[in-house]
Amino acid sequence: MASRRKLKKVVNRVLCVLFTECMVRGVHMQTDRTQLNKVVEEVLSVWKDYLTRISHPQPGTPPKAYYKKYAYDFDRQMKKLIDDIEALK
Repeated sequence: MASRRKLKKVVNRVLCVLFTECMVRGVHMQTDRTQLNKVVEEVLSVWKDYLTRISHPQPGTPPKAYYKKYAYDFDRQMKKLIDDIEALK
């Protein structure tokens, strides 16, 4: 991990792109509003959760192991969100 600041910027960029994609699909495509709202809420929830996890790591966990698990969890969560966004109809 280079720095927390850079990691926060990466998280913000990725989730901003996902949020924007949700908004574009909501405006330009015939999507189910309830499904869209659920995905948007999930994106915002994940955004808050992952930024909080950067700032407040678990006490007693070695930083290298913590951020390795963080990267794995983030990658897995992003794949799930992308699949949810692609499933919007």
